[in-house]
Amino acid sequence: MTKSPAHSSLAGLKGPPLVQALHDLRDQAIQGNADALQDLTTLLQSCRQTGIWHQNGSLASGVLHAVSELGSLKSMQSIVSLVRGLPDGVPAGVIELIANLLPIYKSFVRPTLREWIQLENDSPAYLIGIQTMCNLYMADKLDDAELDYLQDHLRNFNSGDYITRHIVDLVRSDLDSRRAVNQDELEAIYRDLLD
Repeated sequence: MTKSPAHSSLAGLKGPPLVQALHDLRDQAIQGNADALQDLTTLLQSCRQTGIWHQNGSLASGVLHAVSELGSLKSMQSIVSLVRGLPDGVPAGVIELIANLLPIYKSFVRPTLREWIQLENDSPAYLIGIQTMCNLYMADKLDDAELDYLQDHLRNFNSGDYITRHIVDLVRSDLDSRRAVNQDELEAIYRDLLD
């Protein structure tokens, strides 16, 4: 792993000092400091290795948060690059964390999510794509075409860890209850027309 000067200075920090150092680095990047942005990007790419999540998960998750808080197209592209490079066996919490952060990029990330959903089941990118789309559904942020797309892919979904399966089951349950309500409404309208 290539270590940036920021990595060396952050590696020994924990708790509030780590959070503050990452916030400072993020703020410098937001203000246009190219070195700070490069440091965050380098730190983020080191998160591709499963070991960092086990050895220093606080640093890895803090870096991911700091990059996402930039809210820029470049930060989204950096996270997309990270996801594409994640190895199998990455901790389930990493998948959940990324799936919870990606919705801040709104419609910009949706084509990428569709691409990931086309990948092999159980790959980290696939699971992140499914879970992020489910998160967007639960936040009522999908249009009709995206909802149809998600429904098609959830029909045969039977993979992932507990967290991903749980959100998929929540979405399936909600979709089923909405269908039942819609059917009841249609039947009531039909009865009113006949009376």
